[in-house]
Amino acid sequence: MQASVTYAMMSLPILSDQCSAATTHSYRVWDSASNFSPCAHLKSQSKSKKNKKQADNFPEYLLSLLEFSPELLRQDNVVSVLWAALVCLPSTRPLDKARVVPKLNSLITTLGDVAENQKDETVKDMLLYLLSVAVCSLLQCGQGQPMQSLVQEDFVWNILRTNPTCVHALLIGDLYITQLVRDQDGSFLAADKLKLIFPALQPNLSSPHKKVTVVALRCITWMLRYPLPSISKSAFRLTKILFKILHTHAMAGAAKGANFDIVVSCFKAVTVLVRDVKQHMIDEKQLQVLLTYAEEDMHDHTRQATAFGLLKAILSRKLIVPEMHDVIKKVAQLSITSESPSVRLQCRQVVLNFLLDYPLGNKLKRHLEFYVRQLNFDLETGRESSLEMLATIFSSFPQKTLETYAGMFFIPMATRLVNDESAKCHKITALAIKSLLQKLRVEKRDKLFTMVTHWLHDDNPAHQHLASQLCGIFVDAEEAGFQRRLDDILPQIQEHIKPDGLQKDGMSAMETDDTSVEERHTDHMLFNLLSALAKMIKHCSIIGNKAYTDTLNAIWDSIQSHLLHPHSWVRLVSAQLFGHLFASKQPDIIAGTMLKAASGTWTTNTSANENRMGKKTKRKRKADKERGGVTGKMEAVEYPLNHGQEIVRELVFTFCKQFQSALLNKDLGDQVVRNLVFLGKVIHRLYPDKTEIYQTEERLDSEDENDDENDERTPKLSAEQNTTNTDKQGLGRRTPSPADLTWFLRRMCRIAASEAAKTPKQTLRRTCVVKWLAAMAMDVGGDRLPSYLKLMMKPMCREIGDQKSHADNDLRQLCQEALDLIKGLVGLETFSHAYADVQRVITQTRIQRKQQRALQAVADPVQAAKHKEKKHQNKKEAKKRRLQQLRPRYHIVKKAKLSDGT
Repeated sequence: MQASVTYAMMSLPILSDQCSAATTHSYRVWDSASNFSPCAHLKSQSKSKKNKKQADNFPEYLLSLLEFSPELLRQDNVVSVLWAALVCLPSTRPLDKARVVPKLNSLITTLGDVAENQKDETVKDMLLYLLSVAVCSLLQCGQGQPMQSLVQEDFVWNILRTNPTCVHALLIGDLYITQLVRDQDGSFLAADKLKLIFPALQPNLSSPHKKVTVVALRCITWMLRYPLPSISKSAFRLTKILFKILHTHAMAGAAKGANFDIVVSCFKAVTVLVRDVKQHMIDEKQLQVLLTYAEEDMHDHTRQATAFGLLKAILSRKLIVPEMHDVIKKVAQLSITSESPSVRLQCRQVVLNFLLDYPLGNKLKRHLEFYVRQLNFDLETGRESSLEMLATIFSSFPQKTLETYAGMFFIPMATRLVNDESAKCHKITALAIKSLLQKLRVEKRDKLFTMVTHWLHDDNPAHQHLASQLCGIFVDAEEAGFQRRLDDILPQIQEHIKPDGLQKDGMSAMETDDTSVEERHTDHMLFNLLSALAKMIKHCSIIGNKAYTDTLNAIWDSIQSHLLHPHSWVRLVSAQLFGHLFASKQPDIIAGTMLKAASGTWTTNTSANENRMGKKTKRKRKADKERGGVTGKMEAVEYPLNHGQEIVRELVFTFCKQFQSALLNKDLGDQVVRNLVFLGKVIHRLYPDKTEIYQTEERLDSEDENDDENDERTPKLSAEQNTTNTDKQGLGRRTPSPADLTWFLRRMCRIAASEAAKTPKQTLRRTCVVKWLAAMAMDVGGDRLPSYLKLMMKPMCREIGDQKSHADNDLRQLCQEALDLIKGLVGLETFSHAYADVQRVITQTRIQRKQQRALQAVADPVQAAKHKEKKHQNKKEAKKRRLQQLRPRYHIVKKAKLSDGT
């Protein structure tokens, strides 16, 4: 066997130099194969001529074993298995080829993955040996000659009859080329060895066996990507062969079965030949023929992929014929009407290559107008494709061309922001307009923005809605460059977001179907303007700029009223705006300034400013104005300092009412928690000593219970009735209590207790309250935290001790983490005493309430009976709801059948 392997490799003069390294390793490899049981079996059988028949069947036995046990290729003895398979490769007898050759082909196709994971010298030898066998097989099969014997006639395995189809040899070449492509660094296999395979492949393109032709075409396709000298020499002959194959197999209705594989592989080879082989010039007539084939195939879903690849290759050759414009027109139409996303993408790429590479002149406008008109296409997929094509044009076309047609693009796309009902189309349209604006010069953007401001001044709500959304897109496109437009846009925002006439009783226009279109546009305009303002604050220097103080103060007052707007979107963006405001401020500075203003020690430097202004020249005054400084009038006080300490209390009431609304969601809850944390820090610094340390536990508990009872007696305000005017009137009637941290903590704890009592299965409010308590514990610190410890721990201890089936485990874990945080701040001893006291108070409160209910049943049996009846009724309703979820048709009542006599 050692001699056979050595002789097999050395007897191939074509690859004698390349196989010299394989000869060195062959003996070592065959010796290592002894650990593999089939190889050991072969050695034992080959020693005796009596068992020659069994040894002849070993190739089939080995291939069957590898077919049904592919895990052997992943074991440590993979080298032995592969070498055994390679040695038996050319030894298939004619009588056994029907069974062995398919298994052999399947094995060869799996060697690529193994070779990819086993990149060592031995694998190199295996591939070189495979290549030697492949070249010999291809050359002899191409000439119609049988392969000569490589070993003595008396040896067990006679390599003298080869499968005349040479499929296994072609698969070896395909494996070699694929492995070469997979190799990233180029050190594993060298491309110069491909020149040995290419001459042997061409005769097999004309093989009568279709499978041979398919594999040969696949090998040719890979090899055409490499600059081989043999390719340039035989490119003309190869082109004639490929066109002959297309003429034979690409007829109408003939691309079925094996013909289909030949046609697809041939189109791929022609595509690579046209696109990558630049040294070979294909004449115009041949390109026209290929264009005809591509035009036919792009409507066939089975060959569309190759058709579009061929079209791209033809476009790269700059074929200029009248038929090209008709083909591109059909491709553009297909990019809108096709149902397949991949086909639409391929069509857009073909059209884009045509628009970029061909000299179209005035014809370019017709192609652009086509996609602009498709913005009104009936199907959503067509509109999406048109928008994506326009976005690609904006990112690919030169700036001068885009400025020429900017107006033609901008206005139709802007109208789709209002008229299109698809949210996905809205998003793509906004991104496309942003891409267009970023490619334009400032002067051209100014002209477009003038149109936006004109629409914003219009009395038509639809135009205002459109302008408000375009303002946000302009901010996204220009970012810091939008700063120069603030003088014009901020006064308009101030005027349009005033709560007068915007906020209505009842449900929002964005949430109902019974309202008019004008009301919907008005509500959307409010949301878009607030969103645009949030983007301006993010990218431009607005907060703290004294040039906009008066305008911003009016804007913040309007935003405060919109915190209780009937729509959750407006509430969320208003809360986010306050989040931006609070992020730019420091609680210490806010509290210190308010304390100075309350004590009368904080004054403005108005007189000093006036004296300085009298001495400044006109140029200096103009420079101060551009920098946003004072210009001679009294310096305005920024929000919220212009309202004093009462604004803190009002904001706390407003944000707490957001917790009580049915419109609360997770995003809004998280933002409200962040805002309340800032307000809590300000309150803690405004009233650092009003902690009511000397209150007894009984007084705290009684106040909490009274507060809970007051909340239960007070009817819950709907989200639509929570307007700012109502809040301010309520503040005037309410007896003000000290707005210190104890008051704030008790109010937040009541929100958690109210949710636990009324809607125990909903945990969003309690989760937000626990997060806020943990943040405030961190801010207060370990020294002052014991004063508020029992009040903070009560809602957490209640949730941890709740053993009901509907208890939220996430909330319980959050409470435990918050308690661990507090324990680390105050110490174990202080925490343990407070925890025990809180648990004792909770237990006593539950016992007292149970006793009160028992006494009420004796004192007022009528009321107790009503309460019991209501409880049973609630249980029945809950049971019906559960059944409805399990059986959706449970509530359907069958109609009574009519009798035969009626």
